[in-house]
Amino acid sequence: MKRLMTFAVPAVCLLILACAHPAQSAGTQEDWSVKLSFFTQNSQDLLPITIGEGASEKETMKPPPMPGKAVTNNADDAIVNAYVKVAGKKAAESVEQADATLPGRVWPVEINVEEGSATVSVSGDFSNYFGGYNYFIMDLDNGQRIEIPHDNSPVQVYTTGATGGVKTLYVMAGTSETMAAVIDNKLMGGIKVPGRNSGKLGSLNVSIKGTANTTTTDDNGFFTLSGISPGTYTIRADGPNLLATEGTLTVGADGSAAVVLEDALSGDINEDTVCDITDFVLLKKCYGKDIEEGDCGQIVSLEASDFNKDGVVDITDFVLMKKAFGKAEPAQ
Repeated sequence: MKRLMTFAVPAVCLLILACAHPAQSAGTQEDWSVKLSFFTQNSQDLLPITIGEGASEKETMKPPPMPGKAVTNNADDAIVNAYVKVAGKKAAESVEQADATLPGRVWPVEINVEEGSATVSVSGDFSNYFGGYNYFIMDLDNGQRIEIPHDNSPVQVYTTGATGGVKTLYVMAGTSETMAAVIDNKLMGGIKVPGRNSGKLGSLNVSIKGTANTTTTDDNGFFTLSGISPGTYTIRADGPNLLATEGTLTVGADGSAAVVLEDALSGDINEDTVCDITDFVLLKKCYGKDIEEGDCGQIVSLEASDFNKDGVVDITDFVLMKKAFGKAEPAQ
């Protein structure tokens, strides 16, 4: 019996591991695509939209939707119609040229829903996705980052107003979870610091370099800056003990643009704009201590070493520093 159990346990472990791993992705970083279908309880967009990257840019224009409530004045004919906004066009498909040097891509998606007080959901066909990327719906109006399930299961995105209406969301794919976009001359976005959950991303600084236009994030890392006119801008996000991140976006005459930025990384304990051996030594002095102990005999507080803000300095904080070690932030 003992010998049987010796072999049975590894077999069970292998079975559990096999079940835990998601299916392999068919796409590559140079050639991938994801199809997204938006719908409500009563209506569904008849033609899914496609985002992705490939060998050459490709856009397929989306035909007008079937006559809906706006034409027939019949509530039963209410439609859901989503499209990718491409240079003022309505695209069913938007595939950009592949660029492995970028942290990710972002696609503005406009959704027209004729149902009032309807729950809008999305499901994705990930049969050709790239497994090295994260995929999110960014609802900048409501400060939400919504992960899109890879198994084609639906996830709720937002609820329409009393009369339905048009809303712009952003589909983001990449190695980071940070982005910024301009819509209606407002700069909006969401900043992510790896290791910190929503609710612990407040008071990060967001600025437009070369200007006095600055703001701070809410507790979930989202922000808004007003008064953005057409032009090219460098967006910078930073905070205490972080390596700042920057991204450049060009706002066209229509007053819109979007860009993915690298995530801001924890690890610059002494705030000299680099994460190096000095920061490692300072973190080591705080290891195993909790925030109530105040400091740990160094030039900065213990809080500066608690990168994920869970109240204690432990192995998790060392893992987070590893992501930033050897890196420097962009010059001011």
